[in-house]
Amino acid sequence: VNRKTSTREKAIHLYQQLGHKCNQHGNYIGAAKAFERAASLLMDPTDQSKMNNADDQTIMATIDCLESAIRNYDAIHKYKHAGTLHYRCSLILRLLPGFSCEKVEQHHIKALEYFTKPDHELKQRKRIDVR
Repeated sequence: VNRKTSTREKAIHLYQQLGHKCNQHGNYIGAAKAFERAASLLMDPTDQSKMNNADDQTIMATIDCLESAIRNYDAIHKYKHAGTLHYRCSLILRLLPGFSCEKVEQHHIKALEYFTKPDHELKQRKRIDVR
């Protein structure tokens, strides 16, 4: 990252680095959230006009970040989160000129698979009521 890059580009780069570092150290939730934030900075899912005008490189970088987030959510059994991101990938891939129907369908199928999997229940801490 050089001096001429924008604050947004620096933030994207730092979130991607953070995601890789968290993943290396086994902090999968941290990695997933970092990659998801990088993807949102690359392509804001709430701004349809920006999404429609995104270039191919931005689209592919966003897909890479989302797929990294999916792998990390999958590692900690957060299947609903992973399914949502698969669905988002399918929508974003359609923005590519000459997009692969097969890839879009794969993400749709994965999203459906994840939505039907039960999330792994983490043991709740025993609540101690103070009287």
